[in-house]
Amino acid sequence: MAGIEDERASLEGYINTNWTSTPIKWEEVPYTPVADIPFIAVRIKPGGVGIVAMPNGNRYHGVLAIDIHCPKNEGTATIREYADEVVDMLMNKNIDGIIVGDATNYEDTQGDWLVWSILFSIRRGC
Repeated sequence: MAGIEDERASLEGYINTNWTSTPIKWEEVPYTPVADIPFIAVRIKPGGVGIVAMPNGNRYHGVLAIDIHCPKNEGTATIREYADEVVDMLMNKNIDGIIVGDATNYEDTQGDWLVWSILFSIRRGC
């Protein structure tokens, strides 16, 4: 059975291979943003285990968050384009048995950045 670290490695590998539009900031890895250069930040959070009608009755679930950072006060056209790319790259994909589901979007500002966080549900049957 795949564990949490295997899940993280699969998702990070898929994103690293398929995302070419901006630099990527990985969770717990030092990263210094370059002024006015958009980037994404990836967060993978295990959620828990639910009992479902599967052979052994368990399904692991969590959240895959992609935070898109674009310079604020420059409009939203660029961040919207990146959001569409992120959704197209991940939603409803099966990545090594990890199903990336629906997404929710949140908007924030952090310093000089407009940040859209796209939160995907992830689940893995066992």
